[in-house]
Amino acid sequence: MKKQIPDNVMNRVLHSVQRPGRYTGGEYGSAPVFSPLKLNILLSYPDLYEIGMSNISIKILYGLFNSLENVTCERVFAPAPDFEEILRKLKIPLFSLESRIPLSEFDIIGFSVAYELTFTNILNILDLGGISPVASNRTYHDPIIIIGGPSTINPIPYGSFSDAVFIGEAENWSQEVFPELADLKLKGAGRDDLLKVIYSSPYIWHRGKKGNTKRAIWNGFGGSKIPVKTESKTAVKTPVVVPALVPNFKTVQDHGIVEIMRGCPHNCRFCSASIFYRPYRQMDFDRIVQQIDYQIFSCGYREVTLSSLSSGDYHGIFELIRYLNNRYRQFGVSFSFPSLRINTFAIDLLSEISSVRKSGLTFAVETPKESWQNKINKIVSIEKTIDLLKKAKNAGWRSAKFYFMIGLPVIDSNGDASDEAESILDFINEVYSAVRINMNINVSVFIPKPHTPFQWSKQLEEEAALNTIYRIKDRVVSKSIKIRYHSPFLSFLESIISRGDDRAGWLFYNAFLQGARLDAWDDFVNKNLWRDIIKSTDWDVRNDTYRERKQEEKLPWDSIKLGISKNYLLKEYEKSKKGVITPDCMPNCSIPCGVCNKNIRVIESKKNIKDIPNLASNLKNPCEMLICFQKYGRLRYISHLDLMTIFDRSLFRAGFYPVMSKGFNPKAKLEFASPLSLGISSEEEIMAARTFNCVGCEIFKEKLNKMLPSGLKIIEVLVIKELIDYNEKNIKKRKSLMSLYWGSEFLIKINSQFCETIFALIKNNMQNYPGLLSVEKDSRGIRITIKQLERGNKNILKILEELTGPEPFPYGISITRTKTYAKDIYGKPVSYFKLFGPSSDFT
Repeated sequence: MKKQIPDNVMNRVLHSVQRPGRYTGGEYGSAPVFSPLKLNILLSYPDLYEIGMSNISIKILYGLFNSLENVTCERVFAPAPDFEEILRKLKIPLFSLESRIPLSEFDIIGFSVAYELTFTNILNILDLGGISPVASNRTYHDPIIIIGGPSTINPIPYGSFSDAVFIGEAENWSQEVFPELADLKLKGAGRDDLLKVIYSSPYIWHRGKKGNTKRAIWNGFGGSKIPVKTESKTAVKTPVVVPALVPNFKTVQDHGIVEIMRGCPHNCRFCSASIFYRPYRQMDFDRIVQQIDYQIFSCGYREVTLSSLSSGDYHGIFELIRYLNNRYRQFGVSFSFPSLRINTFAIDLLSEISSVRKSGLTFAVETPKESWQNKINKIVSIEKTIDLLKKAKNAGWRSAKFYFMIGLPVIDSNGDASDEAESILDFINEVYSAVRINMNINVSVFIPKPHTPFQWSKQLEEEAALNTIYRIKDRVVSKSIKIRYHSPFLSFLESIISRGDDRAGWLFYNAFLQGARLDAWDDFVNKNLWRDIIKSTDWDVRNDTYRERKQEEKLPWDSIKLGISKNYLLKEYEKSKKGVITPDCMPNCSIPCGVCNKNIRVIESKKNIKDIPNLASNLKNPCEMLICFQKYGRLRYISHLDLMTIFDRSLFRAGFYPVMSKGFNPKAKLEFASPLSLGISSEEEIMAARTFNCVGCEIFKEKLNKMLPSGLKIIEVLVIKELIDYNEKNIKKRKSLMSLYWGSEFLIKINSQFCETIFALIKNNMQNYPGLLSVEKDSRGIRITIKQLERGNKNILKILEELTGPEPFPYGISITRTKTYAKDIYGKPVSYFKLFGPSSDFT
C-alpha cells in the first residue's frame, strides 16, 4: 500500500471537523481495494458526500468498475471548508475514502458532473490531492483526468483542466475500454499510452481534437453484468445495476433508487436532460422487481424512489405500483417519484403511492399560460391541476410543491415582461382559492442549454429576474403560499459554463485561486468575490452569457453530436415561436429527430407480472433481542441517529425484519442505552430490537455481523421475550434501557508524555464532578467510572474538554467505553444481560 494516511493523523483531522462521517468511508458494500498491480480509478461526484452519494451514476459506475478484472475503483468527494482548512494547515493531501490513498497515486480520476457550479470543486479536489488543476502542467506521474456527465454536453470550458471529456452514457464504453487499459498497465504502459487508447474513442472530446465527438448511448438499459453478492434468502440473486453501497450517515436522497426509465417521451424544448438521454428506454417489470428486491433485502432500504425524468409516463405505472405495494407492504416499504407530470397523472396512482407513507407532491408547471405552454411543448392544465389537488386533499395531503421557470422565450417581442409575474400569480392564486392547500412555490431562471431548441435564446438578466420574483412574492393571496427561489446570480454563473467557451473555464479557475468553493451552496458561495472577478476580466462576461445567439452563428459546442440534428432543433425553435406542439416520442416516430436507427431505438416495458408472491410469510417468529455490540474505527465518527439507521438496514439485510411503529411515518422499534458522543469507541454498547424471524442467539449474531459495516461487531445476544402478539398495544411495556442505565467505565489512552499530567488533572478535580466515582491508571491508560445522576451530569468528553481545553484529541487522547452498566433493584451496577436474564423481573 502506497502512502496511506496514518490512523493517528486521521484521528486528529476527523476530531476537528463537523460531520466527520463525510470522510471516513467504511460503508456496507465498500472495501479498500487499491492495488499497485491493477488499474486504480478514483471516482468523484464533485460536491459534499451527502450530495455525491445521492447520485445514482456514482453508484452505477462504482459497481461497474469494481466488477472488471484488474480494475479497482474508490471514491472521493468535495471537502467542506473546515476539512479543507485543516488539510492545508497540516499539509495532508486529499485522499480516497476506501484506502486513504492520496489522489496523486491513482491512475485515472473520473468526475461525474451533473451541475455546472461544481466546476471550482473539481479544481479544488485536484489541487488538494497534489495534482495541478491545469492539464498542461501535469506530467507522466499524474493521474489521467476524465470528466463526464450531463453537464459536460458543452465540454469546451473543461478543456484546459481535463485530459479528456466523455460524452454520453458510460456503461458500454467503460466495459470495453477499461479492461484494455488495465491490461496495458500490467504490460508496463505509461500515461501517454493509456491516453492514446482513450483518445481513439469516438465518445471522447479533448482540447485540440479535430472533428466531431459522438454521444455514447447504452441501448442495453434494463440489464447489467454487475455480479450480486447477498446473504439474504429473500433477495433475488440476479444482476442489478446499482450495487449495495449504503451510506453510513444521512444523505440528501437517503433511500433506495431504481431507475425505471432512462430518457423521456416528451419533447420539452427547454430540457437538456431529455436530449442527453434520448431515446427513452423503459425497464421491464420483472427487472424492476428484481432491482427493488435488491434495494430492499440486500441494501436494507424501506423507501425506494422509482426514478426517471417522467416516471408517471412509464407504461403500466399504476399496475406496477399496485403490484409493488402488495408485494412489500408488510415490510413497511414505500415508493415515491421524483416529480409528477400533471397531464399524465391519475388520482388512483396517487392513492397507491401513499398506501404506506405519504410522500411529497411535486409538480413542475414551468410556465402558467396555455399559449406559453404550447411554445415550450409542455401542457399543464390548470383545471386538471385543481381537480387532482382536490382529490389529493381529500385523500389526506395537506401540501404540494410547484416549480416555475421565468425568462422562458414565450413572451412576444411586443409583450410586457411583467405579464410573466402576473400570469404565475394568477395560476397560483386560482389553484389556492379552489383547493385551500399549502403551496410551496419554487421559482428559477430559465437557462438556454446547449443542444436544445432554445440554445439560441437570450437569458433573463439578474435584475429583471429579481424584479419578477419579488413581484410574485409580494402579491400572493395567503400565508399558506410560500415562495422560494433559486438565486438568479447563481443561474448566471451556471450559464457562463453551460454556454461558454475556453474563457469561461479560465474565469472559474481564477475564481478558484481567489477562494471560490461550493458555489452551488448558498451557505458557501461568495457572490461579492464572483462579481469582482467578472468585473475585472478582459471580456464582457454578462453580455456574452445573456445574449441571444444568431442561428447562423458557430456555437462552442457544435462539434459535439448528441444524435439530434441541428436542422431538427431549428425547426423546433421556429415551431415554438408559432406555438405549435410536437407530439411525444413513439416507437414508430412521426417526427424523427435523428437519434434512432437500427441499433438505437425507443424501448418500452414488457408487462410480465405473474401472481403476486406472498412475502408476508417471511414475517414470523417475532421477538425482542438484547444486543451487545462494539463500535470502533471509522464508525465512531457516526452520530447516534445514523447508527440507528445502520442497524435498521443491517437487520433487514440479515433477514431479521424490524417490527415497525404505527402512525404517519413508521419507524423500526430499536432502543439504545446511553448513546455515545461522536469520536468515542466502545467495547460494550447495549441496544434492544424487536424483529421478526427470531432464531438462536449464535445464529442471529453470525448473520447480523455479516451485514454490518466495518466498525460494528455483535458480541452477545439474548432473547428478552417472544412476541406472540406483536401489536404495539398488546405488548407489556418493560422499563426502558435508558431508565435502567447506571453508568459506564471508560478507558483513556494518551501519549505517554501527557499521561501523568492528564491523570493528575482528572484526579485532582474529582470533587467538581459528582458523577465521577473513580480514576485509576494501569498499563493500558487511565480508567474512569462515571455514574449517571438523577439530575444528569457531564459526560466523559465534556469533562476532558473542561480540563484540557476545547479539543482534547490533539493530545493523542482516544476514549473507549469498556463497560455499560444497568442498575439492579437496589441501585447497584449490574450487566444488562444479567438484569434481563431468564429470572429477570424487568422483562
